[in-house]
Amino acid sequence: MRNFEITPMSERHLDEVAVLERICFSQAWSKALLAGELDNEGSHFFVAVDDFGKVLGYAGAKFVCDEGYITNVAVFPQHRGTGIAKALVESLIQAGREKNLRFISLEVRKSNTAAISLYEKLGFAEVGQRKDFYLNPKEDALIMTRFDLGEGRKIMDYELKKLRPADAEQLAKAANNKEVARFLRAAFPHPYTLQDAREYISYAASSKDDVILGIFVENKACGCICARLRGDVYVKSCELGYWLAQEYWGKGVMTSAVEAFCEFIFENYDINRIDAQVFAENVASKRVLEKAGFELEGAHKKKVYKYGEFADELTYALVKD
Repeated sequence: MRNFEITPMSERHLDEVAVLERICFSQAWSKALLAGELDNEGSHFFVAVDDFGKVLGYAGAKFVCDEGYITNVAVFPQHRGTGIAKALVESLIQAGREKNLRFISLEVRKSNTAAISLYEKLGFAEVGQRKDFYLNPKEDALIMTRFDLGEGRKIMDYELKKLRPADAEQLAKAANNKEVARFLRAAFPHPYTLQDAREYISYAASSKDDVILGIFVENKACGCICARLRGDVYVKSCELGYWLAQEYWGKGVMTSAVEAFCEFIFENYDINRIDAQVFAENVASKRVLEKAGFELEGAHKKKVYKYGEFADELTYALVKD
């Protein structure tokens, strides 16, 4: 039985929380800044207190439309390892669930293995990095996101996260299907071998041009989603691509993944337009994009040549408001 209570942060907690900030962070939030969050409708801050009302830890997040961003998680050193941080983050997840958030995200130092392990256990996955995000000392941040908050939005359990070398066998099995390859470019081979999967995972880990995440259902790598970044006068736009194992078609996974991934791209990259090129015969993919808010911009006659036949191509786009 835990010996603390999670409660919304109030004015009476501010002095102790400000002290905790100074202990835990080199760029601490001031009492005045914390006080400002109390009147912010989009801010959600919780404290863990003992039986006497003394603050043991706190966490906060900002909710913007249907997106959530955890800004602070801190526990006094003498109370770490007692489940306080877990309970605080779970409270933020529950608050996000009640607000019907699409995802909730945070940054964490690459060296903070204890926090990373906790977030992974709570369903967060690494989706990117921010170079030199932290100061004093300077260090990169991992971006960790939980895309499915569960109750209220649940279509089917899935995760979007970086691919690992250990995922190659599952990925190859999912991709080695002519129906999957049918409406994809020739760069997606058929047959799709284990070596193809290994090479793609290696490319995904090192590419500066593509943002690539694996789609995991039932803890199995069963698809990918990618944003291809552009340069020159197209630097503010990117191209979306995706595929999913046939056994998961028609279950809402792909539409939900496209929605979450596009919001992630808009929030974390300087992009104002995402477009997708679709074979005109690919009815399922057209439906996915339309449900995710993409609009049809035009058709290109006989632009595609695959398997010895010409096909029309459609351009869909999602433009940031």
